[in-house]
Formats: sequence, C-alpha cells, structure tokens
Amino acid sequence: MSLRGRPTGSPPRTRPGLRRLASSVLPGQPSTGRRPSPYPLDRFRSTPRSASPRLEARRTGPDNRAVEPLTVEDRKALFALVRDAIRAHLLGEPPPLLPEGSPALRQRCGAFVTLRRKEDRALRGCIGHIVGRAPLAETVRELAVSAAFHDRRFPPLTLAELGKVTVELSVLSPLEPAELDAIEVGRHGLLVRLGPRSGLLLPEVARERGWTPAEFLAHTCVKAGLPPDAWRDPRAEVLWFTSDHYSEDDDLP
Repeated sequence: MSLRGRPTGSPPRTRPGLRRLASSVLPGQPSTGRRPSPYPLDRFRSTPRSASPRLEARRTGPDNRAVEPLTVEDRKALFALVRDAIRAHLLGEPPPLLPEGSPALRQRCGAFVTLRRKEDRALRGCIGHIVGRAPLAETVRELAVSAAFHDRRFPPLTLAELGKVTVELSVLSPLEPAELDAIEVGRHGLLVRLGPRSGLLLPEVARERGWTPAEFLAHTCVKAGLPPDAWRDPRAEVLWFTSDHYSEDDDLP
C-alpha cells in the first residue's frame, strides 16, 4: 500500500501535495516520546517498498548535523548530570551545577531523557521537549527530574532504583514539514498535529517495533489521540525530525 493510498473502508479524503507547511511548532511543554497503541493497526501494514534510484541518490529529510554532535566527554557529562539531578531531587538537595563543556552543551535544541531498567531494558520513564528553549545541559537537567518523577505512566523513581536504570539521551534536529513518501524508519521521528491534538514518536520507537512507514504514521496519530488515518486529513500537519541517540551502555564501562 502506498502512503498515498487509502485503507479499505476508510472514507476518501483529499490531501494537497506531499508537504504540509507548518506555521508553528508545539509549545515547549514536556512530551513523552513512547506509548504503545491501543488500536489494532494490522490493516495499515504494507509490503516494503523497493528503494527507487531517486531515493537512493537523494536522502530527503532533515539533516542530523542541524544539531552539534556530542563528544564522548559531553555525553559522559550529561549522563552524570541526569543521575546527579535525580539524586538531588530524591534527597531534597539543590540541583547540580551545569557542566562546562563544548559549545554542543550550550546549543538550544529539542531533547528527550529516557530511563530503562537494566535487567530487561523495559521503559521506566521518558520525557522530552520538542523545541529547545534553553541550553542543552539545562534542558537535560530539567528532563531528568521529569522522566524520573513526572512521567504519569510510572510511579516516581526511588533511590534504590537509581542504580538499576540506564540513561539514554535523544538530541533532536529542528522540526520540518515531512515528505510522506520519503519517511525512513529508524532515521526519522514524526509529529502529527490536528487541531488541539498532537503526538510525537522518536525514530528508535519505530525501529524497535519494526513498523513500516505507514504504520509509523498511524501510530503517531494514535499517540495524539486521533484516528490512525488522521494524517490524511488536509488540515493535519505532519512534521519530521532526526535524532542523535546516546546510551550509557555505549559510552560508559
């Protein structure tokens, strides 16, 4: 099924062009980047599309280098900052000082902090900002506390659990209008917005679950509390971004 196609039984809708130009982006409130879907989405499964010469020659989409990459030392500093911020919150202490590192830690960009249980890699908390409104280190310090204590899907993290979770960071490129026929699972993250509702899923979510591009779009709509095919609505905005993903498991011994 092409992404331009229409699932059986769905009413026809028009969608002018493959690009939806966005006049604004989401406000800077925290957002969770992961959530399983309650909808049966088997009817959105499509056979893999063969890569066309055009797509092989021109990788369409946002450029990951729109954000400054983090050095190993930058990543270690941010992982330590996450743990120190959570520990300070648990002990009722002042927030830790921000690290003095490369310019990458001072850039303003979207970011997510994810906590996973070490024993089974199960999600334990994930909160992020889609648009950067503060230096990255400051954003990560704030999100560490939000992921540990304010993700409503989980109880607050305890001091005993802190040593049993691993930290992951996602640093987001700016949002751009998506080209629906060029979505690459594992490379692009998606945001769908229609009216007051919006939903976002990170690139690694689609990769981990083995979704096709059509399923990725459908699940992102569901994340927003919309029907799975809401992205076809001509009023809908579909935006994409890329994410530099870092894990303590990769950077720390």
